[in-house]
Amino acid sequence: MASLTLIVLLVCSGCTSTNPPAEVPVIETPTLPVLHHNDVAVDLAGIEVRDPELFTANLTSTITTVLPDSRAGLLLDHGWNITSVRQEFDEEVLDRPYVRVEFMKNNLSFYFLVDEEKDQIIGGYCGAKVWVAGPISGPLPKDYSQALDKHTRQWWVFDHRDESVGMVMAYDKNGIYRFNPDF
Repeated sequence: MASLTLIVLLVCSGCTSTNPPAEVPVIETPTLPVLHHNDVAVDLAGIEVRDPELFTANLTSTITTVLPDSRAGLLLDHGWNITSVRQEFDEEVLDRPYVRVEFMKNNLSFYFLVDEEKDQIIGGYCGAKVWVAGPISGPLPKDYSQALDKHTRQWWVFDHRDESVGMVMAYDKNGIYRFNPDF
């Protein structure tokens, strides 16, 4: 037993050192800039990158593409925040990856689809549930709904949480045409 203990001590003696550990290099992540639209600051560090292992787009370039859009300006000026980005691929939308940028206020989302290769927005839509009528769509949502006006080809978004708001916005692929600033 003594010889086993001696062997263990000899083997372990090479595993200790009186030298202090070498400094571990610190990997610094680049500081993301704060962009501005009018008086609204957009802190890129506060934007969640969903599925970061799949995200190859340039966040600064993507948000810089979105900010000049009149819809984005309207949303930002009325308290909406850019909350997340996600790189997606859907051949029905675009034949290459694009970035979906989410704006949110009061748990209602509005999304911009950005073609990073061409530095342009290829679409925008609200995330409210599409609701036509009870027999078709089921019960009216308790939060938000949207419906397509077939005459104007505009989507109308409604807030069902509070009777004082009602209509939130009317939009299509090119712009927001009616907007309730009280939302």
